[in-house]
Amino acid sequence: MKLQRLQSKANLDNFVIQDADIDHSYDPLKPPPGGSAWMLCVINITDVAYEYAALAERGGSYGKWFRIPVTGKTCQTDYDECLRTGGWKAILNLPRAAAPFDLRLATGRDGIGNATGTEFLGIEPDGACDGGVVGIDRLF
Repeated sequence: MKLQRLQSKANLDNFVIQDADIDHSYDPLKPPPGGSAWMLCVINITDVAYEYAALAERGGSYGKWFRIPVTGKTCQTDYDECLRTGGWKAILNLPRAAAPFDLRLATGRDGIGNATGTEFLGIEPDGACDGGVVGIDRLF
């Protein structure tokens, strides 16, 4: 499988995710209709587990949050070694010819909807690859 090296992040953002902000029907791993998939994967080298994602067309507004497979620590070393050894987890399938997009990943919510996470801007899927990998290496 040929995976595109995307970005690695080290910053922390705060989000408020209310139940009305979540699309409970969306299945992020369902293959796209009528075409081959481009798979987005995450390398997580932190002790933080991510449960939600949201997408925006590049420069646009984010859509609703959706649940992703819970993604805790996937690897112990560094981004390049984890990419080489398969220390990543698939979280989303998009059409192979997907337009550039922005991505937010967030932890589970507390009782009033607070979550923490990170944002990846300007992801440009390469249709010659089977997918891409973003990395979360440490949080400040």
